[in-house]
Amino acid sequence: MATIGRFILGAVASLSVFAQSPMPIAGVKEPPEWCGSPKVVPRPPEALKMLAEAFPKDVKDPIQVQATIEKLDLVLLQVPTYSDGYLMRAIFRRQLPDGGDTASVLADIDRSISTRSAMTFDSAYKNLSQHYSIRGRVKFDAGRFKDALDDLEMALKQDFDGGERLFNSSGVKPDAKATDSGSWSLNELNELERRYPRDYRIHVFQGLYQLFFCTFDKAFYAPALQELEKAAKLNPRSPVPPFCLGTYWSKRAFWTPEAWASDKAKAAIRGKAIAAYSAAIKLDPSFEPAYAQRASQFHGLQRYADAIKDYERVLKLNPENRIALADMATARLRSGAVVLASHDLSRAIGQRDPNDDYLHSLYENRGDAYLKMGLLQDAIKDYSKAIELQFGNLTILLSLKQIRGLYPEYNGVQDDVLLRKIHAIFWPNLSFENLSKSLLVENGKWAISLVNELYEKRGDAYLRAGDFRHGVQDLQRIFEGIPNFAPSTDRWRSLGKERDGESFLDVQTVQFPSKGKGRLWIKTNTKGSSAIRALEFDVPARRMRVASTTFYDQNGQARRTLEIAGPWEAIIPGSKGEAWLRGLTSN
Repeated sequence: MATIGRFILGAVASLSVFAQSPMPIAGVKEPPEWCGSPKVVPRPPEALKMLAEAFPKDVKDPIQVQATIEKLDLVLLQVPTYSDGYLMRAIFRRQLPDGGDTASVLADIDRSISTRSAMTFDSAYKNLSQHYSIRGRVKFDAGRFKDALDDLEMALKQDFDGGERLFNSSGVKPDAKATDSGSWSLNELNELERRYPRDYRIHVFQGLYQLFFCTFDKAFYAPALQELEKAAKLNPRSPVPPFCLGTYWSKRAFWTPEAWASDKAKAAIRGKAIAAYSAAIKLDPSFEPAYAQRASQFHGLQRYADAIKDYERVLKLNPENRIALADMATARLRSGAVVLASHDLSRAIGQRDPNDDYLHSLYENRGDAYLKMGLLQDAIKDYSKAIELQFGNLTILLSLKQIRGLYPEYNGVQDDVLLRKIHAIFWPNLSFENLSKSLLVENGKWAISLVNELYEKRGDAYLRAGDFRHGVQDLQRIFEGIPNFAPSTDRWRSLGKERDGESFLDVQTVQFPSKGKGRLWIKTNTKGSSAIRALEFDVPARRMRVASTTFYDQNGQARRTLEIAGPWEAIIPGSKGEAWLRGLTSN
């Protein structure tokens, strides 16, 4: 059953196994992302560990379900603030042949709602939306139809942005009958409409229910729009129907062939979403979600000044809105206000939980801001933290062979040692045995992505900071370890712009010093022409020479090539040659 299945997955994830702190691996110069502290996972009470094996293998078996309920009874006696446990028990009680005692089920859901703020470890739910949705369904089955409708409204208020997901739908088209006792179907919604045909809220829910299935079939857009427009006519003073119409147009701007056809078509649909959110704001100037969603549409249209104004209104209404703060910082960054963006991003990072899935993006964006400000070492630190978080998330999808391809510095390290390091840093909440099985046996089919841009950005920051060794190393992670993106990654990387042009390093042909000799290929672009030079360096003697040169015209056509090596020349302090020597010998 869909609701039970989703809940079990979330609950099992919170029953954590903890690892020892990782130790440095001797003889390996480890990258920054492997040198941090172990991932911190909130430790649940010991009593919860017994639940890991207590879930019924077959939720249709009343004996297994009853055994789970009895186990939950014991756990909740020991941990009376375990909010998820009460909701879990309510859901399992609903699976019993008689549907469970309604009063007991409702009491458990109410207790789950009231104890949520007292939980000291992660919940399986990000808010109380599902609690009210499930409670409404229980009341519906008890014949308390008005109360059921009120609970659906409460569920929507908990998460206006997730209105499509209120109904726990699991199929690809509207269900005539609910798939389980925690989900809603046309049967229940139509019954509410029959009883309350003039209540605008039921048409809001009918529209949002249809909108969920538009992901799978565009045919459902028409009935969704019809229901939402009907809700707006029934109650023209409520901001909720126009807000949901904004949700409708926002989805169309993202998930329709017409929006994919051209930027102009997408912009036109975004305009309709903005108009709908504006209508909601006009009806209620304190309606925070409408400002946030209108800002998102402005952002998508690159109308950053308008987006920033709306984000500022959101934060004035709700200073604790972390998403709005982060999105406002991104809008500032893209508008060129990099200093303000860096300050906002620092605030946003400080507000986030260390395990927040979005945290890596905040570090990446602040790294971008620092890079534009010329704060190269700060940019490198932030890109490293972003890689640590993003790569850490990806390890559960990768094979150990793929990980070694990204990090050849560990090639001489035994599998068991490397696996324990990965376990300690990135996945201490999983058992070591299960993680090892995934990385050694099961994984390897997923093509690496999502982290390549971070390696590229950090590599460029290293190069601009004069650290060629680490810059080349990061770009080689793409060329050697991420084959899907290697062909589209430029081998010529900028070393920064000067008054007379810009210099680029070929990161695939760098020969770092061996017995005092090194070699670089440098491309220099000046107004109207460019040249590529092979430069040889005698490190101990601090001298260099040009081994060969090819000159190009403004169209990129080679004009002539000089293959005769020039004389060795002393490297002048403060020159480009000294900067290139420093980069070549960086460690």
